[in-house]
Amino acid sequence: MAFYDYRCVKCDKVFEVSHGMTESPEVKCPECGFESVKVPSVCGIVVRGGASHMRDSVIRQTDAKQDLIENYGVENVTPLGGQNFDSVYKDIKSQGTMVKDQMQEKMERNEAKKRVERREWARKAHKRVGARTRKAEEMKKKEAAKKRAISVSS
Repeated sequence: MAFYDYRCVKCDKVFEVSHGMTESPEVKCPECGFESVKVPSVCGIVVRGGASHMRDSVIRQTDAKQDLIENYGVENVTPLGGQNFDSVYKDIKSQGTMVKDQMQEKMERNEAKKRVERREWARKAHKRVGARTRKAEEMKKKEAAKKRAISVSS
């Protein structure tokens, strides 16, 4: 059975009627009982079971993930040990700002660690540049000494 939209000719009320695709029943308006005509509409398919609940679940998860990012600072949620996403989401929402504070502290620790690593890298890079610079200066001094030696002996 499919659902079809009908419009009353007298009162313009639009309503749905369910009947087979090959049937063409005479449909009366439920308000005034007057004759109704079928309204052309886009085909609608109702899927029960199958993957439709999964699509709705994905949409709900997407909205929930966006909420976690915007309001709690949680960017990645991975349910562990038999939990599902909904239970983890509810736990985070119930703990409220504590989760946000923990995430903020973790981000600050990671940022501090990165700063230390960058400083260490820069310190090592300066040592390398210093050694290169010393070698280049030594080469220039040797070349200048060779030129002076040649000009003196000529």
